[in-house]
Amino acid sequence: DAAAEQSSSGHTSFAKFRSAREAYQAKLAQLDYEERAGKLVRKEEIDREAFEAARLIRDRFLALPQELGGTLVGMTDEKEIIQYLRAKIRDALMDVSNDVSLGA
Repeated sequence: DAAAEQSSSGHTSFAKFRSAREAYQAKLAQLDYEERAGKLVRKEEIDREAFEAARLIRDRFLALPQELGGTLVGMTDEKEIIQYLRAKIRDALMDVSNDVSLGA
């Protein structure tokens, strides 16, 4: 009886292993399909693109003081300054948006 029980236990363990392996392979096949279908992208690719987008934003906004300083120095009306800054910030955001969407 002990040998039969051990054989049955070994068969059960193998069946569980085989079932787990098949489930794992099915999940891998599903991931491969979804990646090829464009539903999934690699994390490294997203991280790189996010870094590049953040760098573009940083660089564009750090350039604003030098670009705008000469014009702002001659302005005295607060509302005019605010309008000017808003327009230039909006322009900078559009520039970055276009650069990111074009993959610059």
